[in-house]
Amino acid sequence: SAGQIAFVRNFFLHADETAFRILVLHHPPVLLQRPRRHDVAESAHLALDLIGEQTVDLVLCGHLHQSSVESVPLDGGHSVVIASAGTASSSRGRGVDRRENIYNIVRVRDDHFSVEERRFDSEREEFQRLRESPFSRT
Repeated sequence: SAGQIAFVRNFFLHADETAFRILVLHHPPVLLQRPRRHDVAESAHLALDLIGEQTVDLVLCGHLHQSSVESVPLDGGHSVVIASAGTASSSRGRGVDRRENIYNIVRVRDDHFSVEERRFDSEREEFQRLRESPFSRT
């Protein structure tokens, strides 16, 4: 909504310019490569404009119940990493994550950050590292 866009814009305008910028959304703002088929909110283009304008580094989202981490180039030369969470504590995983429990760990350093996806290993009865995706901070 216009009110949400204004709230986020105001928040980032008052944030330290060197701060790592994270935006949390329910729906992913773009079609992700994985999963192949999913919906995108009608007003996603407004969110993408805001993400580029405010140089957001990372978007955390869900809705799909499928884990995906990818860098998405935006107009104006900025890229944003979009991390779609799986499902950490239910059996609602979809696609290749069906019946899988997955969560993400975000690690931020001065010049880089990473998103680690962790999947529950039922034989070991613990979460194990699935993969880690590193990104440069620009």
